[in-house]
Amino acid sequence: MRTADKATALDRYPSAMRRLRDKANGIETVVQVVRPADPAVVFDQRDDGSFVERVTTAAEIFDPEVFEVTWQQALQLHSQRQAEKRGRTLAASTITSIRAAIAGMTATPSEITTNHIRDYVKGLKESGYSATTVSQRCGLLKALTETLVKQDLLASNPWKRVDTSAKGTNHIREATPAEIKQILESDDTALIALAFTGLRVGELCSREPRHLENGWLSIEGTDTWRPKTEDSVRRLPLPSWLQLELPTLRKTTMSRRLHLICPGLTCHGLRHSMKTAIREAGIAFDLGEYILGHAQPGGAISSIYGSFSDEAVVRGIEQVWKVLERWAKGS
Repeated sequence: MRTADKATALDRYPSAMRRLRDKANGIETVVQVVRPADPAVVFDQRDDGSFVERVTTAAEIFDPEVFEVTWQQALQLHSQRQAEKRGRTLAASTITSIRAAIAGMTATPSEITTNHIRDYVKGLKESGYSATTVSQRCGLLKALTETLVKQDLLASNPWKRVDTSAKGTNHIREATPAEIKQILESDDTALIALAFTGLRVGELCSREPRHLENGWLSIEGTDTWRPKTEDSVRRLPLPSWLQLELPTLRKTTMSRRLHLICPGLTCHGLRHSMKTAIREAGIAFDLGEYILGHAQPGGAISSIYGSFSDEAVVRGIEQVWKVLERWAKGS
């Protein structure tokens, strides 16, 4: 912290940790770029051989190539801007996704046109990427470009002029009672945990051994994963008979294993079936939303006034488990 004063060290700690995380993710914390409008000083020579100082802009003394910003620089600037706005750096998973999106670009940020964007989308689709992945990558590049606009490095954002929010034709379906039975019979503890908690697959895959204590699973942020919303932070009990081991397999591996058991079913489909089981169990709406980690469970009033005790959560989720077990038995 470069100080012996404890108070000063505490003040510097958050920014120091952000710099360390950025460095670990290969992101430089300070990016120096030259803008055409940046002031510059030149010395014009007079007829008598003397020089006179004149203030001008960088555009006059540098070649246009100097002002070119690479996608990697755009990522660095974007990470820096997000840290300043939100007080935290980009998650490692987000940086990985941005780099994957950048890898497919053939034009620099300043060269890109709407035709480049359409070709980029077409290339992703022809490579077999899902509509969700296409939309995600385009959204990330749009955000990077918007940062360049905010930094006066680009005049406009061409991504705003192209509709890249493609939607898939296959809607996420929930697990059927027969599939719940198949999952239980598979003895795959991670998939069973998804089915009996309604967790998002990213929430479960990011859990570490320290997050499971006395049968309760804590959903909170880590160095590499952040909750979807503040309301996603919660504690959920697991069935006493479920011997879950953490960490679990990666998301792609879990999805692959689920497809082998229940072809056509996604991990998020288990979350949908949990929602249906919550409705069928007849527990309080706001408790059901808490279990699922939805934003502002039960509305703003419920979020502000009151919370749920462990006993209340256990009573509610046990009713939901009874519904799931009844489905699995075919009754």
